[in-house]
Amino acid sequence: MREAAIPAIQKLDELGIKYYYYEHALAKTMEDCEGIGADVGAKHFKNIYACDRSETDFYIIIIRADKKFKTSEVSKKLGVSRLSFCTDEMLEANLGVVSGAVTPLALMNDKEHKTLLVVDKDILRDEMVCCHPLSSDATVAMHRYDLIRFVRACGNEIKFLDIGEAAEDEE
Repeated sequence: MREAAIPAIQKLDELGIKYYYYEHALAKTMEDCEGIGADVGAKHFKNIYACDRSETDFYIIIIRADKKFKTSEVSKKLGVSRLSFCTDEMLEANLGVVSGAVTPLALMNDKEHKTLLVVDKDILRDEMVCCHPLSSDATVAMHRYDLIRFVRACGNEIKFLDIGEAAEDEE
């Protein structure tokens, strides 16, 4: 097991959440994740770490892999003046992970609960979902409701939104 993944795996075990664990090469793109978890019907989603203009409100935004992320659309739906991508320093300070390893499972490291998980409602169509367990060279697949249970056990809030259109609609 990847050393960086151990705390997330321990938290999943502590919560009694059933998961499937996969080790793989470092995943830097959605294409790198293709096929991982397919044996249990799990789907991957995009993970975006963003903040408001004042850098006081933080968001992990998860959207389906086939959708395009538009900051203006999500900002408006959240009622935030302008979202921007967080720096690597913010990511490490707030969630304890490095760039490329953004995951809802990192909310276990957000002791001040200052990060809101924003979930694209279309993700709820997939019974099984995949997340990196604090490192992008491993993946866990679990039931979508167990992911929500994990986040709530961490003490963070969740907001469900209709986000974007499938990227294939744009040509």
